[in-house]
Amino acid sequence: MGDALRTQEAVCLYLAHLVTKGRSVSTLRNYDQVLSVLDSTLYVDMWAGYDLEQLLHRPRVGRAAGRQAAPATIAKEVAIFTQFFGFLVKHGHLTENPAALLMAPKVRNKNPHPIPDDDWTSLWEAADNGPERRMLGLGFFAGLRRAEMTSLQWSQVNAQRGLLVGFTRKGGGDDVTPYDDLANILHDWAGAKGFISEMRYGSSYWDGTQRHYLTAGVPWTPSNLSKRMTLLCQVAEVPHYTPHQLRHSFVTNLLRCGVPLHLVQSMANHSNPTVTARYIKASANELKEWMNRD
Repeated sequence: MGDALRTQEAVCLYLAHLVTKGRSVSTLRNYDQVLSVLDSTLYVDMWAGYDLEQLLHRPRVGRAAGRQAAPATIAKEVAIFTQFFGFLVKHGHLTENPAALLMAPKVRNKNPHPIPDDDWTSLWEAADNGPERRMLGLGFFAGLRRAEMTSLQWSQVNAQRGLLVGFTRKGGGDDVTPYDDLANILHDWAGAKGFISEMRYGSSYWDGTQRHYLTAGVPWTPSNLSKRMTLLCQVAEVPHYTPHQLRHSFVTNLLRCGVPLHLVQSMANHSNPTVTARYIKASANELKEWMNRD
């Protein structure tokens, strides 16, 4: 049994397993951060009688110093603990999963809110350099998540064919995204042609040493990408929007253009069509138009 395996070794084994499954760097970082709260010196079979609830409800540090975590954070930790100990059970290091009885709090998923068209136009016009416009376009016209934008490398942009090739999307696996075609579908929105041009000729910003695509001297991280988005909203004099709302706009606008749900699901890299369906918002006017159709 697993009495010879310490928690630190078990975490390394599990993370190595996730690598073989094609999990992204940001996913590995999240799992490592959550599992780091486990006492690394304990043997794994000692967790069988441990009360994991107290770890979930521990006082937090950082921005939430001294407070309990939000329900969504606790739900994420429950899922990671369950998967980690389940991995140890499957490979014979534990006889039962100590996280199996943990109760994840219910998290209310709010409907996605895309950026209004006028505000999007203001944001695009306020972006005064290549990296900012590539950031906006990769979210709004290609549907990339924040971590996917910042991990994108120059070698993964095929400007001649208008494709993003071989980069890892959330949930694992390599992906091909036809950003040229997507921007052409969304041609009614400000910046569509400008984004294609920026992606096609943006290599002129590369000095031959920088590997990441979004760069202004140093590679962008998910954190400073969000900060840039905040500053851009201030310059454009629009309400605060997050980088993820660019993606919300991408999905919503494809649906508005009549792209079939299963294609939108594929382009958004959603694992389930019900996730994509949350972006469909019918209005009373649309219902009347449908009723009065020929």
